[in-house]
Amino acid sequence: MLKELRLALIAFSDIERDLLIQDAHEESISTKLVTYLGRSFPDFPYSIDSQYNKRILDNQLVKKQAEFLLESLPRFKWPKNFIDGHGAVSREILPDIIFHDRNSFHHNFIMMEIKKSTNRNVNDREWDLLKLREMTRRELKYEFGVFVNFFTGKDYRENRTFSIIVFENGEITYSDQ
Repeated sequence: MLKELRLALIAFSDIERDLLIQDAHEESISTKLVTYLGRSFPDFPYSIDSQYNKRILDNQLVKKQAEFLLESLPRFKWPKNFIDGHGAVSREILPDIIFHDRNSFHHNFIMMEIKKSTNRNVNDREWDLLKLREMTRRELKYEFGVFVNFFTGKDYRENRTFSIIVFENGEITYSDQ
């Protein structure tokens, strides 16, 4: 998986470098990246989608949500009426990119979150990393969670355009940060 992922990211970075240099919106980057991922994973039998927030539960199409312990969430993700940080809360999950079967929750392969180096919001990064950790550990049970940091705008580097963190079973199994 990592080899194919790297090939897609390298091809994307080479051909679509303008998106990185111009510091294009994260959704522009992730949407375009789906094309390159499809080419690197030609035998993947299901769908590769960007910004997909649905799932099948009890034969019903519902929003993709997961339960989080409040103490594990960044404070800005707490409901307004919670003060003490105890208990659990359901949060909608909107992955930047997912490899999955749209018609089942049994075939969740990869969940990806994309960040640009110019996005310095620590809370956004923490939330993405928490989602990847939890989505590979519980409920939706993705085989892999992948965090990709693209070096964009003034941070763009020709010789290193991205870094990767990979999660499996809730743990980091690879990082080139």
